Amino acid sequence: MNYAQLAAMVLTKCALYDPYLTDPTEEQARAWAEQLEIHRLDNPDDLKAAVTKVYSEHNAPWRPLPKDITDAARKIRAERAQTAAPTPEYQALCDTKAGEHLLNDDGTVAEIDGPPMSAEEAKRRIREQLSRFGRPPAETTGDVESQMRDLAQRQRAAAPPRPLHEPDTTTASAEGHDWQPVTNEDVR
Repeated sequence: MNYAQLAAMVLTKCALYDPYLTDPTEEQARAWAEQLEIHRLDNPDDLKAAVTKVYSEHNAPWRPLPKDITDAARKIRAERAQTAAPTPEYQALCDTKAGEHLLNDDGTVAEIDGPPMSAEEAKRRIREQLSRFGRPPAETTGDVESQMRDLAQRQRAAAPPRPLHEPDTTTASAEGHDWQPVTNEDVR
């Protein structure tokens, strides 16, 4: 179904709830279709449930607007997404990204199959990789936390200082801006 057909379906269901609404016109369906497309609402079941939800929450007399229906449909879609199990494709993607990787001797990434390794095994492999590239393992230069603190301090020391205050934007600056502030006198 395209968005115009979905919008006509929504408007028809609204007309079933409210006998004072007229049958949807093509122009009206196209206008509502724009709103459905903005939010990518293409599931007919979500849209039908949104109409039911909106009409169950409002008293007569009331006229639905596209925002009422799209908000309800988006909420229904979000609730379904939170409770849905991951698709097999998504799970396969996660599994490939969670694979263990080490570097080969030539620096390319090598994937290792097998069960998850213990923390000690992971540390041993990291030390091995570091020594391959001429970097000392953490045990010889202090613990990892102190190395991270030292790195953060060096990065902060190398960074340019932050300005103590915001620049004055009420007058033209030395950078060549030729604008002047607008006053109430200028607006009148």
